[in-house]
Amino acid sequence: MWREYLNHEIGHRWMSTNFKGALLRYPSYSKINYLWGRARLENIESELVKKGEKILHLNGGIEETLEDGKLIFAGPPEWIVKEVCEGLKTYRNYAKNQIEVKQLIAEWYRNEYNLEIDPSSEIALVPGASFGVDSCVRIIAGPGDEVLIMDPDYVTYRAQVASIGAKPVPVPLKENNGEWEFNIEELEKRISPMTKLLMMSNANNPSGFLYTKEDLQHIAELAQRYDFMVLHDQVAEEFILDSDEGYRLTCLASLQNMKERTIVTSSFSKMYNIGFWRAGWVVANKHICEMVLRVMWWVTDGPVTPGIDAALAILKNRKERKKYVSKKLATLKRNRDYMKKRLGEMGGVVPNTPRGHYWAWPNVSAFGMTSQELAEYLLKEWKLSVRPGTWYGANGEGHFRLSFYIPLDYMEKALDRMKEGLGKLLDEPITKIPKRDKVPEG
Repeated sequence: MWREYLNHEIGHRWMSTNFKGALLRYPSYSKINYLWGRARLENIESELVKKGEKILHLNGGIEETLEDGKLIFAGPPEWIVKEVCEGLKTYRNYAKNQIEVKQLIAEWYRNEYNLEIDPSSEIALVPGASFGVDSCVRIIAGPGDEVLIMDPDYVTYRAQVASIGAKPVPVPLKENNGEWEFNIEELEKRISPMTKLLMMSNANNPSGFLYTKEDLQHIAELAQRYDFMVLHDQVAEEFILDSDEGYRLTCLASLQNMKERTIVTSSFSKMYNIGFWRAGWVVANKHICEMVLRVMWWVTDGPVTPGIDAALAILKNRKERKKYVSKKLATLKRNRDYMKKRLGEMGGVVPNTPRGHYWAWPNVSAFGMTSQELAEYLLKEWKLSVRPGTWYGANGEGHFRLSFYIPLDYMEKALDRMKEGLGKLLDEPITKIPKRDKVPEG
């Protein structure tokens, strides 16, 4: 069915070859690919809601809170909202505020990563980190080029690369008893004369795995030896959950000789619940930043005013920011530990320990089903919505991405359903459990 679905989606005469490639290049490692898989889950949920069923969700992104028993996105803190509302009254400070935001980002990165940045030329303010990622891909790669992408990694990378006619080349991360690590040999053997760019999120989305400084030094050595750029997506930089245990995010651009060939993308969207205000930035050499601004002028004619004002409020109000982040990290760490404990009590589930971000990435391959099939089963039979791992690459098969950025009591009920639903599968004779049906990509 998924091939028929895709054939329908890309069957328009007016659609470009590159855009068709983008749709086809979404992960397709099981019976269905991301687009059709997402449509299936949305259709199933829609039918259940029409029947009056109450669905519980573990598949969220930005912080969610409860309202009348349903999850909704939480709003930004009042100390940010106040300044944004003031800024909406006039555009008089639009240019001035951008200058100040870039100066404060440069100061932050100097103190946090020992990275010296010229705020006037080496920072580009953009409408969200995703825009920064997409524009940099378009600037650096094109038809015939190859782009290395860590696997698993963020769901849009492959499609963004394919949309400009370049070839995505997955680089598998290694899993060991639920935990993930980088292997330099897996990267080096996939480098070719056509390699232009490596894309990676740190902390890794979806697993929450943090690259060590040694990992990044190995990547830096290869980037210099084989002459390719690295896009270091660090939107998780304020979500480091175990800094008290020595875990930290190292900025790749801060390593020796890497500032000129590293593109850093980041955003305040997730930590401060301002995703819809689009407060993002790119840190790169001045030539790339100039091109990013040019792409932005073509597409949006500039950054978004509420995003600029929100970023300025965050960077200026240091005491409020520190207090807010500390409280949130304490809550997320508590939630993570609770979710890991509950997942570890479920037969057939191997939990992981995410060090950054707010998603668990449990291994559920023991059930002999694709992660899409297992997600559909939990939704149909147990009214529980989860994200299949294949949305994030071939290495995502056999995993779920589960959010713990939600109220603890709500999470408890959702995990109760998950435990009961998966437990029922373990009680069934193995012959009744659908077998994983791998279908080649394409």
